Amino acid sequence: MPGLSPMSTPPETLLVFSCGIGQGALDETQNGQNSIFTEMLLKHIATPDEDVESLLMKVTRDVRDATRGYQIPYRQTCLTEKIFLAKNMSPGKVMFHSTF
Repeated sequence: MPGLSPMSTPPETLLVFSCGIGQGALDETQNGQNSIFTEMLLKHIATPDEDVESLLMKVTRDVRDATRGYQIPYRQTCLTEKIFLAKNMSPGKVMFHSTF
């Protein structure tokens, strides 16, 4: 069966996939440059002061809505603390941080 297979998650890990187990991902978008998942991730990734789990909920909702329920991103997590990718430092300035 095509699509994502189940896997285990090591401690303090967040795995994110563009589609769920057994699903396929739609790769074409209106702009023709990115997949639906990537387009929605780029839309939200620079949101300052939002933890990654909240950000990914918005991405999941937007992908689901854009594909009319055909594609729903999948995440598996063993995080024990909130992770922030962008921090609002002052008006008009955002700092990006990643431990990757």
